[in-house]
Amino acid sequence: MNPFAIVCDSAADLPELVVQHCDVRVVALDVRGGDASLPEERTEGRGALRAPLGAPVSSAFFKTYSDLIGEGYREILSLHVAAELSRTYLMASAAARALESSRARILAVDTRSVSIGEAMAVVEAALAREQGASMDEAAQRAVQVGSTGVLQFIPASAGSLMRAMPASRAERLSAAIFGANMVAEARLDGQGAFRVEPPRKASSMKHACALVARRLARRSQNDGPLAFVTMGSDEMALRALRKPLETNELEATDAGVLPLGPCALRSFGSATVGVFSWPETYHNPKVDTLIATLADRMRA
Repeated sequence: MNPFAIVCDSAADLPELVVQHCDVRVVALDVRGGDASLPEERTEGRGALRAPLGAPVSSAFFKTYSDLIGEGYREILSLHVAAELSRTYLMASAAARALESSRARILAVDTRSVSIGEAMAVVEAALAREQGASMDEAAQRAVQVGSTGVLQFIPASAGSLMRAMPASRAERLSAAIFGANMVAEARLDGQGAFRVEPPRKASSMKHACALVARRLARRSQNDGPLAFVTMGSDEMALRALRKPLETNELEATDAGVLPLGPCALRSFGSATVGVFSWPETYHNPKVDTLIATLADRMRA
């Protein structure tokens, strides 16, 4: 048995094989894309989101934590999607407080990320645990990865992206005209708030992919060496994205490719592709090995 358990929510686009390898318990969210109800609206300022992620009731976390305590765990690390996108972190914290009288210590953490960004925070924490890190050290690594990481993505459906943002009528019309040829970026802003920046228009898919590569190259020049992982399940879109990443001069470690997870799939469509990058300082080389192993098993 591991020295402490790791729990996350399904906004972390973790493939099932990675979940099994890293021994992570996943609590399901109600991912609401398109025209579905979005009760957690956040419209404070440009770039704020109407959160497309419904929070599970705290009883789901209470049950997961209770089950782990019943299995003998005395420490539980619970890693979650950025609080600006969902009440999930609050629900997890409430469940942890409800179990304060138990003999277990439960630490709920806002990873400050979503999708493959949250996934990488969870994986880095799990690998830190594997290498002997304490729960607090693993939590710190997850926050370092999530809070310093940047997620760039090209949505298959720009309309879904604009519905998830407080867009003007002109911006919505632009989304309809440009279709999927838009690049969005999710990261912490200067005030420490998690935001999806207003998407940048591109003249074509090739242009959109080139924009992603140039932004990544510029970031590696300004911030130092990076690690990055790409996501996508549409082979044509994925090839279009990876071509400029492989030919651009950038100081970065390519950690591999993850399939599109349910959060991105339901929110933005099956042809969505993206890149999550984070400082090389917080990158465990075992991530690359794990993703390569996953790719081999998926091809088998």
